[in-house]
Amino acid sequence: MIRMGHKNYLLFFVLLIVMAAPAGLYAKDDGLTGEDTAPKADEKTSLRFFGKKVIPIINLDALGTYSKIQGYNATEGALIDLLVSPAIKINDNYYLIPLYNFNYNRSRQIIAEDEGGHLIQETLIHNAYFTNKLQLTDNLVNKISIFGSWAYYKETADEKWSEGLYDYTDVGAIVDFEYVLGNPKDKIYKEAGLEFEYYKRQYSNFQSLISLALPTAPETDEKDFDGYKATLSYLRDNPDGLSFEASYQPLLKYYTDKLIIGSDGVLESGSKREDNQHAFNLSFSYPVSKRLKVSLDNELVINRSNQNFYDSMDTVILSDDGYMPNYYDYNSFRIKPKISYDIAVKEDKDLTVQLSYAYLDKRYTDRKAQSSAGPYTGSDEEDEFHTFSLGLSYPLTEAIKAVAIFDYTIAQSNMEYEKYYRYNYDLMSIACGISCRF
Repeated sequence: MIRMGHKNYLLFFVLLIVMAAPAGLYAKDDGLTGEDTAPKADEKTSLRFFGKKVIPIINLDALGTYSKIQGYNATEGALIDLLVSPAIKINDNYYLIPLYNFNYNRSRQIIAEDEGGHLIQETLIHNAYFTNKLQLTDNLVNKISIFGSWAYYKETADEKWSEGLYDYTDVGAIVDFEYVLGNPKDKIYKEAGLEFEYYKRQYSNFQSLISLALPTAPETDEKDFDGYKATLSYLRDNPDGLSFEASYQPLLKYYTDKLIIGSDGVLESGSKREDNQHAFNLSFSYPVSKRLKVSLDNELVINRSNQNFYDSMDTVILSDDGYMPNYYDYNSFRIKPKISYDIAVKEDKDLTVQLSYAYLDKRYTDRKAQSSAGPYTGSDEEDEFHTFSLGLSYPLTEAIKAVAIFDYTIAQSNMEYEKYYRYNYDLMSIACGISCRF
Protein backbone atom coordinates (compact mmCIF):
# COMPACT_ATOMS: atom_id res chain seq x y z
CA MET A 1 0.00 0.00 0.00
CA ILE A 2 1.29 3.47 -0.89
CA ARG A 3 1.77 5.54 2.24
CA MET A 4 0.64 9.17 2.15
CA GLY A 5 1.51 11.97 4.51
CA HIS A 6 -1.19 13.77 6.46
CA LYS A 7 -1.35 16.72 4.05
CA ASN A 8 -1.33 14.52 0.93
CA TYR A 9 -4.09 12.36 2.40
CA LEU A 10 -6.31 15.39 3.04
CA LEU A 11 -5.59 16.70 -0.47
CA PHE A 12 -6.61 13.33 -1.89
CA PHE A 13 -9.82 13.47 0.15
CA VAL A 14 -10.64 16.99 -1.11
CA LEU A 15 -10.03 15.95 -4.73
CA LEU A 16 -12.50 13.12 -4.31
CA ILE A 17 -15.10 15.59 -3.05
CA VAL A 18 -14.50 17.87 -6.04
CA MET A 19 -14.98 14.89 -8.33
CA ALA A 20 -18.30 14.17 -6.53
CA ALA A 21 -16.94 10.89 -5.28
CA PRO A 22 -16.21 11.40 -1.59
CA ALA A 23 -17.88 9.63 1.30
CA GLY A 24 -16.49 7.81 4.31
CA LEU A 25 -15.74 5.11 6.70
CA TYR A 26 -17.41 1.87 5.72
CA ALA A 27 -20.51 0.92 7.70
CA LYS A 28 -22.79 -1.89 6.65
CA ASP A 29 -25.96 -0.02 7.56
CA ASP A 30 -25.07 3.44 6.24
CA GLY A 31 -26.72 3.00 2.83
CA LEU A 32 -23.61 4.26 1.05
CA THR A 33 -22.08 0.86 0.35
CA GLY A 34 -25.38 -1.01 0.52
CA GLU A 35 -26.72 -3.63 -1.83
CA ASP A 36 -28.96 -1.26 -3.77
CA THR A 37 -26.29 -1.04 -6.51
CA ALA A 38 -26.13 -4.80 -6.99
CA PRO A 39 -27.56 -6.17 -10.26
CA LYS A 40 -30.71 -8.23 -9.85
CA ALA A 41 -30.28 -11.99 -9.71
CA ASP A 42 -31.87 -12.58 -13.12
CA GLU A 43 -29.50 -10.04 -14.70
CA LYS A 44 -26.35 -11.83 -13.58
CA THR A 45 -24.23 -14.02 -15.80
CA SER A 46 -25.60 -17.55 -15.83
CA LEU A 47 -23.15 -20.15 -14.49
CA ARG A 48 -23.70 -23.86 -13.92
CA PHE A 49 -22.61 -26.25 -11.17
CA PHE A 50 -23.50 -29.90 -11.85
CA GLY A 51 -26.27 -28.64 -14.09
CA LYS A 52 -27.68 -26.22 -11.50
CA LYS A 53 -27.78 -22.47 -12.03
CA VAL A 54 -25.26 -20.47 -9.99
CA ILE A 55 -26.02 -16.84 -9.12
CA PRO A 56 -22.67 -15.23 -8.21
CA ILE A 57 -22.67 -12.24 -5.86
CA ILE A 58 -19.44 -10.33 -5.29
CA ASN A 59 -19.27 -7.20 -3.14
CA LEU A 60 -16.02 -5.31 -2.64
CA ASP A 61 -15.28 -2.18 -0.63
CA ALA A 62 -11.75 -0.79 -0.88
CA LEU A 63 -11.09 2.35 1.16
CA GLY A 64 -8.14 4.35 2.37
CA THR A 65 -8.41 5.33 6.03
CA TYR A 66 -7.14 8.07 8.31
CA SER A 67 -7.90 7.94 12.02
CA LYS A 68 -6.80 9.68 15.17
CA ILE A 69 -7.67 9.18 18.81
CA GLN A 70 -6.99 11.69 21.54
CA GLY A 71 -3.48 11.23 22.98
CA TYR A 72 -2.15 9.01 20.16
CA ASN A 73 -0.52 9.54 16.79
CA ALA A 74 -2.68 9.46 13.70
CA THR A 75 -2.93 6.18 11.78
CA GLU A 76 -3.14 5.85 7.99
CA GLY A 77 -4.29 2.56 6.59
CA ALA A 78 -6.95 0.77 4.59
CA LEU A 79 -10.26 -0.98 4.91
CA ILE A 80 -10.93 -3.95 2.64
CA ASP A 81 -14.26 -5.75 2.80
CA LEU A 82 -14.92 -8.62 0.38
CA LEU A 83 -18.06 -10.73 0.21
CA VAL A 84 -18.39 -13.70 -2.15
CA SER A 85 -21.58 -15.76 -2.39
CA PRO A 86 -22.15 -18.18 -5.31
CA ALA A 87 -25.80 -19.08 -4.64
CA ILE A 88 -26.87 -22.37 -6.20
CA LYS A 89 -30.44 -22.61 -7.46
CA ILE A 90 -31.67 -26.19 -7.07
CA ASN A 91 -35.18 -25.23 -8.20
CA ASP A 92 -37.53 -22.25 -7.90
CA ASN A 93 -38.13 -22.96 -4.21
CA TYR A 94 -34.78 -24.28 -3.03
CA TYR A 95 -31.35 -22.59 -2.85
CA LEU A 96 -27.98 -23.49 -1.36
CA ILE A 97 -26.05 -20.37 -0.43
CA PRO A 98 -22.38 -20.50 0.58
CA LEU A 99 -20.97 -17.17 1.69
CA TYR A 100 -17.52 -15.92 2.65
CA ASN A 101 -16.75 -12.47 4.03
CA PHE A 102 -13.24 -11.03 4.52
CA ASN A 103 -12.75 -7.80 6.44
CA TYR A 104 -9.45 -6.04 7.11
CA ASN A 105 -9.32 -2.67 8.85
CA ARG A 106 -6.22 -0.72 9.78
CA SER A 107 -7.42 2.27 11.79
CA ARG A 108 -7.64 3.40 15.38
CA GLN A 109 -10.63 1.68 17.00
CA ILE A 110 -12.06 1.26 20.47
CA ILE A 111 -13.43 -2.27 20.90
CA ALA A 112 -16.07 -2.60 23.61
CA GLU A 113 -15.25 -5.27 26.20
CA ASP A 114 -17.19 -6.17 29.36
CA GLU A 115 -14.94 -4.01 31.53
CA GLY A 116 -14.45 -1.05 29.18
CA GLY A 117 -13.10 0.16 25.85
CA HIS A 118 -9.97 -1.50 24.46
CA LEU A 119 -7.70 0.31 21.99
CA ILE A 120 -7.05 -1.62 18.76
CA GLN A 121 -4.93 -0.67 15.73
CA GLU A 122 -5.78 -3.43 13.21
CA THR A 123 -8.54 -5.99 12.82
CA LEU A 124 -8.87 -9.03 10.56
CA ILE A 125 -12.16 -10.93 10.47
CA HIS A 126 -13.22 -13.99 8.46
CA ASN A 127 -16.88 -15.04 8.30
CA ALA A 128 -18.15 -18.19 6.56
CA TYR A 129 -21.79 -19.25 6.18
CA PHE A 130 -23.58 -22.08 4.46
CA THR A 131 -27.34 -21.58 4.17
CA ASN A 132 -30.10 -23.93 3.10
CA LYS A 133 -33.01 -21.73 1.88
CA LEU A 134 -36.40 -23.31 1.22
CA GLN A 135 -39.63 -21.61 0.08
CA LEU A 136 -42.18 -23.65 2.04
CA THR A 137 -45.25 -21.75 0.76
CA ASP A 138 -45.86 -18.54 -1.18
CA ASN A 139 -45.64 -16.67 2.13
CA LEU A 140 -43.23 -18.73 4.24
CA VAL A 141 -39.45 -19.09 3.86
CA ASN A 142 -37.19 -21.24 6.03
CA LYS A 143 -33.42 -20.82 6.23
CA ILE A 144 -31.00 -23.07 8.10
CA SER A 145 -27.40 -21.90 8.37
CA ILE A 146 -24.15 -23.05 9.88
CA PHE A 147 -21.41 -20.49 10.35
CA GLY A 148 -17.98 -19.71 11.68
CA SER A 149 -16.26 -16.43 12.51
CA TRP A 150 -12.59 -15.82 13.24
CA ALA A 151 -11.63 -12.40 14.65
CA TYR A 152 -8.04 -11.22 15.12
CA TYR A 153 -6.94 -7.97 16.76
CA LYS A 154 -3.62 -6.13 16.84
CA GLU A 155 -2.94 -3.63 19.59
CA THR A 156 0.46 -2.61 18.21
CA ALA A 157 2.07 -2.68 14.78
CA ASP A 158 4.72 -5.25 15.78
CA GLU A 159 2.20 -7.70 17.27
CA LYS A 160 1.66 -10.85 15.20
CA TRP A 161 -1.70 -12.02 13.92
CA SER A 162 -3.36 -14.75 16.03
CA GLU A 163 -1.55 -13.53 19.18
CA GLY A 164 -4.07 -10.87 20.22
CA LEU A 165 -5.40 -11.06 23.77
CA TYR A 166 -9.01 -10.66 22.56
CA ASP A 167 -8.88 -12.86 19.44
CA TYR A 168 -11.91 -15.14 19.33
CA THR A 169 -13.70 -17.79 17.28
CA ASP A 170 -17.46 -18.30 16.88
CA VAL A 171 -18.99 -21.52 15.57
CA GLY A 172 -22.74 -22.01 15.46
CA ALA A 173 -26.03 -22.51 13.64
CA ILE A 174 -29.15 -20.45 12.84
CA VAL A 175 -32.72 -21.50 12.08
CA ASP A 176 -34.83 -18.72 10.57
CA PHE A 177 -38.49 -18.39 9.52
CA GLU A 178 -39.82 -15.43 7.49
CA TYR A 179 -43.56 -15.09 6.92
CA VAL A 180 -45.07 -12.52 4.55
CA LEU A 181 -48.32 -11.08 5.89
CA GLY A 182 -50.81 -10.66 3.07
CA ASN A 183 -49.96 -10.88 -0.63
CA PRO A 184 -46.16 -10.91 -1.24
CA LYS A 185 -46.79 -8.67 -4.29
CA ASP A 186 -48.59 -5.97 -2.29
CA LYS A 187 -47.07 -2.50 -2.55
CA ILE A 188 -46.84 -2.28 1.23
CA TYR A 189 -44.74 -5.27 2.24
CA LYS A 190 -45.27 -6.77 5.70
CA GLU A 191 -43.19 -9.57 7.17
CA ALA A 192 -42.88 -11.34 10.52
CA GLY A 193 -39.69 -13.18 11.42
CA LEU A 194 -38.57 -15.71 14.01
CA GLU A 195 -34.95 -16.78 14.39
CA PHE A 196 -33.02 -19.06 16.74
CA GLU A 197 -29.24 -19.02 16.99
CA TYR A 198 -26.65 -20.98 18.94
CA TYR A 199 -22.95 -20.21 18.92
CA LYS A 200 -19.87 -21.14 20.93
CA ARG A 201 -17.32 -18.38 21.47
CA GLN A 202 -13.74 -19.19 22.42
CA TYR A 203 -10.88 -16.80 23.20
CA SER A 204 -7.74 -18.71 22.29
CA ASN A 205 -5.25 -16.36 23.99
CA PHE A 206 -7.17 -15.00 26.97
CA GLN A 207 -6.35 -16.56 30.34
CA SER A 208 -7.26 -15.46 33.83
CA LEU A 209 -4.53 -14.13 36.14
CA ILE A 210 -5.09 -17.01 38.56
CA SER A 211 -4.57 -19.57 35.79
CA LEU A 212 -1.22 -17.97 34.97
CA ALA A 213 -0.15 -18.05 38.61
CA LEU A 214 -1.26 -21.58 39.53
CA PRO A 215 -0.58 -24.82 37.60
CA THR A 216 -3.91 -26.29 38.79
CA ALA A 217 -6.10 -23.18 38.61
CA PRO A 218 -9.87 -23.62 39.10
CA GLU A 219 -10.53 -21.65 35.88
CA THR A 220 -8.51 -21.05 32.73
CA ASP A 221 -10.76 -19.92 29.84
CA GLU A 222 -12.78 -17.32 31.72
CA LYS A 223 -14.22 -15.49 28.68
CA ASP A 224 -15.45 -18.56 26.74
CA PHE A 225 -19.22 -19.02 26.62
CA ASP A 226 -22.15 -20.69 24.87
CA GLY A 227 -24.63 -18.19 23.43
CA TYR A 228 -28.34 -18.81 22.82
CA LYS A 229 -30.14 -16.06 20.94
CA ALA A 230 -33.66 -15.63 19.60
CA THR A 231 -35.05 -12.84 17.42
CA LEU A 232 -38.69 -11.92 16.97
CA SER A 233 -39.20 -9.23 14.33
CA TYR A 234 -41.82 -7.37 12.35
CA LEU A 235 -41.26 -5.29 9.18
CA ARG A 236 -43.63 -2.93 7.38
CA ASP A 237 -42.07 -1.50 4.22
CA ASN A 238 -44.00 1.27 2.49
CA PRO A 239 -42.03 2.85 -0.40
CA ASP A 240 -44.34 5.91 -0.46
CA GLY A 241 -44.95 6.41 3.26
CA LEU A 242 -43.91 5.48 6.76
CA SER A 243 -41.92 2.26 7.11
CA PHE A 244 -40.90 0.72 10.39
CA GLU A 245 -39.22 -2.36 11.81
CA ALA A 246 -39.41 -3.70 15.35
CA SER A 247 -37.54 -6.55 16.98
CA TYR A 248 -36.96 -8.19 20.34
CA GLN A 249 -33.78 -10.19 20.88
CA PRO A 250 -33.02 -12.12 24.09
CA LEU A 251 -29.47 -13.48 24.44
CA LEU A 252 -28.39 -15.96 27.09
CA LYS A 253 -24.67 -16.52 27.76
CA TYR A 254 -23.48 -19.50 29.77
CA TYR A 255 -19.77 -19.18 30.61
CA THR A 256 -18.06 -22.52 30.46
CA ASP A 257 -15.21 -21.84 32.88
CA LYS A 258 -15.81 -18.58 34.76
CA LEU A 259 -16.59 -19.12 38.45
CA ILE A 260 -18.60 -16.67 40.56
CA ILE A 261 -16.60 -14.32 42.79
CA GLY A 262 -17.80 -14.25 46.40
CA SER A 263 -17.97 -11.25 48.74
CA ASP A 264 -14.63 -12.30 50.28
CA GLY A 265 -12.93 -12.42 46.87
CA VAL A 266 -12.82 -16.23 46.81
CA LEU A 267 -14.11 -18.14 43.76
CA GLU A 268 -17.24 -20.15 44.51
CA SER A 269 -16.69 -23.71 43.33
CA GLY A 270 -19.44 -25.09 41.08
CA SER A 271 -21.15 -21.71 40.47
CA LYS A 272 -20.48 -20.22 37.04
CA ARG A 273 -21.21 -16.91 35.40
CA GLU A 274 -24.46 -16.49 33.46
CA ASP A 275 -25.56 -13.35 31.58
CA ASN A 276 -28.93 -12.58 30.06
CA GLN A 277 -29.47 -9.66 27.73
CA HIS A 278 -32.67 -8.26 26.25
CA ALA A 279 -32.47 -5.94 23.23
CA PHE A 280 -35.45 -4.00 21.87
CA ASN A 281 -35.12 -2.25 18.50
CA LEU A 282 -37.53 0.11 16.76
CA SER A 283 -36.68 1.87 13.49
CA PHE A 284 -38.66 4.30 11.34
CA SER A 285 -38.04 5.72 7.87
CA TYR A 286 -40.05 8.16 5.77
CA PRO A 287 -39.55 9.57 2.24
CA VAL A 288 -40.28 13.29 2.65
CA SER A 289 -39.84 13.74 -1.09
CA LYS A 290 -38.37 11.88 -4.03
CA ARG A 291 -34.90 13.01 -2.95
CA LEU A 292 -35.17 13.48 0.80
CA LYS A 293 -35.49 10.61 3.29
CA VAL A 294 -35.41 10.70 7.07
CA SER A 295 -35.02 7.82 9.51
CA LEU A 296 -34.80 7.16 13.24
CA ASP A 297 -33.26 4.11 14.93
CA ASN A 298 -33.84 3.30 18.61
CA GLU A 299 -32.39 0.53 20.76
CA LEU A 300 -32.91 -0.38 24.41
CA VAL A 301 -30.64 -3.00 26.00
CA ILE A 302 -31.07 -4.53 29.46
CA ASN A 303 -28.17 -6.70 30.62
CA ARG A 304 -28.15 -8.79 33.79
CA SER A 305 -25.39 -11.03 35.15
CA ASN A 306 -24.80 -13.08 38.30
CA GLN A 307 -21.09 -12.21 38.26
CA ASN A 308 -19.59 -9.99 40.95
CA PHE A 309 -16.29 -8.12 41.22
CA TYR A 310 -13.68 -7.95 43.97
CA ASP A 311 -10.84 -5.42 43.85
CA SER A 312 -7.89 -5.80 46.22
CA MET A 313 -6.55 -2.40 45.04
CA ASP A 314 -3.13 -4.08 44.62
CA THR A 315 -2.47 -3.84 48.37
CA VAL A 316 -2.04 -6.45 51.11
CA ILE A 317 -4.40 -4.74 53.54
CA LEU A 318 -8.10 -5.58 53.43
CA SER A 319 -9.58 -2.29 54.58
CA ASP A 320 -9.35 -0.67 51.14
CA ASP A 321 -10.71 -3.69 49.22
CA GLY A 322 -13.84 -3.19 47.13
CA TYR A 323 -16.65 -5.68 46.45
CA MET A 324 -19.40 -4.97 43.91
CA PRO A 325 -22.23 -7.45 43.29
CA ASN A 326 -23.87 -7.66 39.86
CA TYR A 327 -20.87 -5.90 38.36
CA TYR A 328 -21.96 -6.38 34.75
CA ASP A 329 -25.60 -5.26 35.11
CA TYR A 330 -26.46 -2.24 32.97
CA ASN A 331 -29.21 -0.52 30.99
CA SER A 332 -28.45 1.30 27.76
CA PHE A 333 -30.39 3.35 25.25
CA ARG A 334 -29.31 4.40 21.76
CA ILE A 335 -31.03 6.83 19.40
CA LYS A 336 -29.85 7.67 15.88
CA PRO A 337 -31.63 10.16 13.60
CA LYS A 338 -30.45 10.28 9.99
CA ILE A 339 -31.14 12.41 6.91
CA SER A 340 -30.38 11.30 3.35
CA TYR A 341 -30.61 13.62 0.35
CA ASP A 342 -29.92 12.96 -3.35
CA ILE A 343 -28.43 15.88 -5.30
CA ALA A 344 -28.80 15.71 -9.09
CA VAL A 345 -25.37 15.98 -10.70
CA LYS A 346 -25.85 14.35 -14.08
CA GLU A 347 -28.72 12.56 -15.76
CA ASP A 348 -29.45 9.36 -13.80
CA LYS A 349 -26.56 10.12 -11.43
CA ASP A 350 -27.11 11.60 -7.99
CA LEU A 351 -24.70 12.56 -5.25
CA THR A 352 -26.13 11.05 -2.05
CA VAL A 353 -25.45 13.02 1.13
CA GLN A 354 -26.13 11.50 4.54
CA LEU A 355 -26.01 13.19 7.92
CA SER A 356 -26.51 11.30 11.17
CA TYR A 357 -26.05 11.66 14.89
CA ALA A 358 -26.00 8.74 17.33
CA TYR A 359 -26.34 9.05 21.09
CA LEU A 360 -25.71 6.11 23.42
CA ASP A 361 -26.32 6.26 27.15
CA LYS A 362 -25.09 3.31 29.25
CA ARG A 363 -25.70 3.15 33.02
CA TYR A 364 -24.45 0.43 35.36
CA THR A 365 -26.64 -0.46 38.33
CA ASP A 366 -23.94 -1.55 40.81
CA ARG A 367 -20.54 -0.78 39.24
CA LYS A 368 -18.89 2.14 41.00
CA ALA A 369 -16.88 4.73 39.12
CA GLN A 370 -13.23 5.39 40.01
CA SER A 371 -11.21 8.57 40.17
CA SER A 372 -8.13 8.93 37.98
CA ALA A 373 -5.94 7.79 40.92
CA GLY A 374 -7.95 4.59 41.44
CA PRO A 375 -10.15 4.99 44.55
CA TYR A 376 -13.86 4.28 44.09
CA THR A 377 -16.41 7.06 44.24
CA GLY A 378 -19.93 6.73 45.57
CA SER A 379 -21.49 7.04 42.10
CA ASP A 380 -22.45 4.27 39.70
CA GLU A 381 -20.59 4.28 36.39
CA GLU A 382 -22.30 6.20 33.57
CA ASP A 383 -20.99 6.22 29.98
CA GLU A 384 -22.12 8.45 27.12
CA PHE A 385 -21.20 8.31 23.44
CA HIS A 386 -21.88 10.95 20.79
CA THR A 387 -21.14 10.06 17.14
CA PHE A 388 -21.45 12.57 14.30
CA SER A 389 -21.30 11.24 10.73
CA LEU A 390 -21.19 12.79 7.27
CA GLY A 391 -21.32 10.51 4.25
CA LEU A 392 -21.34 10.96 0.50
CA SER A 393 -21.58 8.52 -2.39
CA TYR A 394 -21.62 8.88 -6.16
CA PRO A 395 -22.20 6.18 -8.82
CA LEU A 396 -19.32 5.84 -11.25
CA THR A 397 -20.94 2.94 -13.11
CA GLU A 398 -24.01 0.78 -12.54
CA ALA A 399 -22.05 -1.44 -10.14
CA ILE A 400 -19.38 0.88 -8.72
CA LYS A 401 -19.71 3.83 -6.33
CA ALA A 402 -17.18 6.28 -5.02
CA VAL A 403 -17.79 6.57 -1.27
CA ALA A 404 -16.49 8.30 1.84
CA ILE A 405 -17.57 9.06 5.42
CA PHE A 406 -16.32 11.29 8.17
CA ASP A 407 -17.04 10.00 11.70
CA TYR A 408 -16.33 11.77 14.97
CA THR A 409 -17.04 10.06 18.30
CA ILE A 410 -16.92 11.68 21.73
CA ALA A 411 -16.94 9.27 24.69
CA GLN A 412 -17.57 10.67 28.16
CA SER A 413 -17.73 8.83 31.47
CA ASN A 414 -17.46 9.41 35.20
CA MET A 415 -15.05 6.43 35.18
CA GLU A 416 -11.73 8.28 35.19
CA TYR A 417 -9.38 5.39 35.98
CA GLU A 418 -7.92 4.37 32.60
CA LYS A 419 -4.89 2.25 33.38
CA TYR A 420 -6.29 -0.72 31.45
CA TYR A 421 -9.36 0.51 29.52
CA ARG A 422 -10.52 3.69 27.78
CA TYR A 423 -13.69 5.49 28.87
CA ASN A 424 -13.06 9.12 27.86
CA TYR A 425 -11.77 9.89 24.38
CA ASP A 426 -12.32 11.66 21.06
CA LEU A 427 -11.99 9.47 17.96
CA MET A 428 -11.94 10.78 14.39
CA SER A 429 -12.15 8.49 11.35
CA ILE A 430 -12.03 9.32 7.65
CA ALA A 431 -12.15 6.86 4.78
CA CYS A 432 -12.67 7.16 1.05
CA GLY A 433 -12.54 4.79 -1.89
CA ILE A 434 -14.84 2.64 -3.98
CA SER A 435 -17.72 0.24 -3.34
CA CYS A 436 -18.48 -2.44 -5.94
CA ARG A 437 -21.55 -4.67 -6.25
CA PHE A 438 -21.43 -7.39 -8.93
